[in-house]
Amino acid sequence: MFHTLPIAIRAYAELHGFAHDISKVAQRIEAVTVTVPRQQSVYRFVAHHGDYAQKLAHELSNTDYLHRRGIATPRLQHRETITGYDVLRFGYITGDVVGIKATDFHAERLGTQLRQIHDRCTDNLPSTCNTIDILFFSRPLFDLTNAHEFTAAQRASAVAEIARFQIHTAQIDVHTLVHTDCHFNNMVFHDDTVTLIDWAECGRGSRFIDIGVVVHDITYHQERTRDNLRTFLRGYFGRTEITKHELVLIDAYVRHRFLEGMIWHLDDTPEMQAAEYTENRDWIATCLHHAQTFTLATWCDVSV
Repeated sequence: MFHTLPIAIRAYAELHGFAHDISKVAQRIEAVTVTVPRQQSVYRFVAHHGDYAQKLAHELSNTDYLHRRGIATPRLQHRETITGYDVLRFGYITGDVVGIKATDFHAERLGTQLRQIHDRCTDNLPSTCNTIDILFFSRPLFDLTNAHEFTAAQRASAVAEIARFQIHTAQIDVHTLVHTDCHFNNMVFHDDTVTLIDWAECGRGSRFIDIGVVVHDITYHQERTRDNLRTFLRGYFGRTEITKHELVLIDAYVRHRFLEGMIWHLDDTPEMQAAEYTENRDWIATCLHHAQTFTLATWCDVSV
């Protein structure tokens, strides 16, 4: 893992004595995250280009706000600058990232935690808190530089789904602080507690953004069950029956998440995209199908 890191990050790891203690590396265009359990630390190297500096300022302000509201988040311990990067050292969070092995217990705990976050963070949001433009995440679908990735029919269908999404979500006026990427790989479970990590895309928005992400994460993994979904919904909504309006909004945000899925492969390297060309074409078609057909009521036998 160490040798896959950029030169500046390798030099920093050598200098600070953790080059041989790295247990996990996550590399994205905007940042590289390195986990070092022996030091009880997680290092994040945020690139010095684009709008990442502004996004980082939003993230740190928002997570500080969450901490003051009694919500467990990764805590910043140290910050400095090296060539090409802001370096942030966060405290290591003890626990397990369950991923596709999430059980009904994990799903219900997540629902409870998300509801707590949303209920506690509806007022006095930081002045630096950015408003989430959820359509930003699907915009690459319509970028002409990506036109070769989709057929004309797929792009036309995506346009129709976006228009339907805008109609359904136009009347939302109560916003809270939302994570926007709260799938099971961004959660650390320890005993009966859950801590959401990776708040880089958080901001002010509809709670149904987060609900939609979780429902999508549960429903597109074959390893997961309807019971996982029911327990998540029970954790979030309690014994309160989901209203017809809420059901419409959940469906809208899940469908939009499937539209986002159509462009996820664009974050892969050109070599990986070429090697997985056929699989990516199948995935695009599957995502579009679900974006057109998904309903929570039929998937989970939810009554309203």
